[in-house]
Amino acid sequence: MKKNYRHFNLNANIGNDRFRVVFKQPLTLKANSVIEVKAVSIYWTAAAGYRSLPFAVLTDLPINTFFAKVSTNAGNITEAVENKVLIHIPANQNDDVTGDDPAAGLPTIALRTYEPFQEVVHYMDNNELSINAINFSIVNGETLEPAAHILEASLSFCIYENC
Repeated sequence: MKKNYRHFNLNANIGNDRFRVVFKQPLTLKANSVIEVKAVSIYWTAAAGYRSLPFAVLTDLPINTFFAKVSTNAGNITEAVENKVLIHIPANQNDDVTGDDPAAGLPTIALRTYEPFQEVVHYMDNNELSINAINFSIVNGETLEPAAHILEASLSFCIYENC
């Protein structure tokens, strides 16, 4: 059984790639807690090729994941760096994501909702800590550089004790 199960459904009008959630009371995270990501939605201004754009959500919570950039050198060596990627949101899986319908044009606002088929779980390696806020960034899923034209985001996740 999961102890101290806390569910978060965070909604933010971003205007850029970052948002911060501030708690009225400090939030206590028990030692070696677990974060389970349930779903994420991102609204952004569409541009050509918008359906093939992957995203990632970064956080300042005590998690560690490794990210490998696509290799551009002749030796095909890929470097992986440790980062705090909460979830990776893949590009749309449509049959044709290479172009947009020129007759219909681009939508004003693009929406990507991602609910992972398999659980996305992060086991934190932390002592008990008390936090007042959590920071999030929405970035390009291939380069981890800030994503352009993000309008809104919604993030659903749980934090509970590792039993």
